Amino acid sequence: MIIDNNELVNIVGGGISGTLINSIVKAASFLLELGRAVGSAIRSAQTGMKCK
Repeated sequence: MIIDNNELVNIVGGGISGTLINSIVKAASFLLELGRAVGSAIRSAQTGMKCK
């Protein structure tokens, strides 16, 4: 099957790709780790205790 240029213009791809899902998951994971780090910093600042 040979597709000419006029038919190629009308092709619409998928809206959600694996790369998009992967980047969303990595961003959510980063935000979760950032929240944990900020929470740990706040807790250690309030209690005055630090890891040895």
